[in-house]
Amino acid sequence: MKNTLIFLLLWLFLLPATHSAETDAGFWATANLNKPVAEQWQANLQIQSRMVDGVDMLERYLLRPSLDYLVNDIMFVSLGYDIHFVKTGTDSTEQRLWQQLVVRQKSMQFKPLLRIRLEERFFDGRDDTGFRGRLLAGVSVPTGNSWIQHFVIRNEIFMNINDVRPGPKSGFDQNRFFAGFSAGLGQGFSGELGYQNQYINRASNEDLSINQLYFALSKRLQ
Repeated sequence: MKNTLIFLLLWLFLLPATHSAETDAGFWATANLNKPVAEQWQANLQIQSRMVDGVDMLERYLLRPSLDYLVNDIMFVSLGYDIHFVKTGTDSTEQRLWQQLVVRQKSMQFKPLLRIRLEERFFDGRDDTGFRGRLLAGVSVPTGNSWIQHFVIRNEIFMNINDVRPGPKSGFDQNRFFAGFSAGLGQGFSGELGYQNQYINRASNEDLSINQLYFALSKRLQ
């Protein structure tokens, strides 16, 4: 398992963005709540806002409740739902159902992570359902610093499985790369801060590369 995770990390992180792209700047702010609800179950809620256009425009905000089943110490599966309130252009909503498998190794100093997610996307005014696969690999490494406790790096690839007319085309959709730091803040709180690049494949326009400041605050409820 360890060798497989290392191979996927190298494969994902070495994928180049070879095409020219329009650039933008943005900011993502995320709040996460997590609560155990039974011996092997936990409930989650994520609230997120995304700014673009040099951090001057709200692109969207979203709600993401989910439920995890802990298979064992290193693996869990999830069922979730998203609703995205898209504010750029004409106001619209996108709803998603999703299922995922997460493998994480918490007992090692070098903590790899692998996540596979399948999404079913429902768009305003469109009858077709969009299917999309997502593959994320990452690693967390202790820094030895009491304030900035872990260095975190991860990469996620998005692939559309089918065409939605009008809308996403099958094939490569986007890539997200993150590098930053995380730390426990006490009383069940933790935080993450870093740089994220979101590279978006746009069929009818030049590709878009957004350089983002990413911040997340998480709270584990007892």
